[in-house]
Amino acid sequence: MTKNPQDPAKRPQRRRAPKVRKRGSVAMRHAERGVKGASGPLLLTAILTSVSAILAWYLVPSRRPSGMSIDLFQLIEILAWTEAALAAVFWALYASARRSPKRGHIPALVGCILYSLASLARVVLNPVALLSIGTLLTVAILLALVSATRAGFRYEKLQAQQN
Repeated sequence: MTKNPQDPAKRPQRRRAPKVRKRGSVAMRHAERGVKGASGPLLLTAILTSVSAILAWYLVPSRRPSGMSIDLFQLIEILAWTEAALAAVFWALYASARRSPKRGHIPALVGCILYSLASLARVVLNPVALLSIGTLLTVAILLALVSATRAGFRYEKLQAQQN
């Protein structure tokens, strides 16, 4: 014969944590999470443009080699300066998005516009670059920046409706 378990009335009661009600709707929480995540795409873009700037500077020789045309040398030098400037701008946008997460969609919008213009300039200067694997990465970065921007504007709209 087996022993009977303790009588349920005699068992010690567990204390349950009080339920915390989250304010706002599910859509509001989802939009808030998207706004707070706006710095991620900016960080990714800042890192990639920094690496691109370092590689471009590595390709720029200290002086023009004898076989290289002046146009190509100047183009590589302009590319290196442009990538360095873009990297600095994206690091500043990332810092701005981290400083005020609720307004992180504004730096994401500025970054989206800048990155799309820089990508368009790259394609205009080198149409063959459109067929490279970097195009997929560019599209992915732009989609992430657009998503962060949309989440921010959705959050502001929902916040205005609640007030």
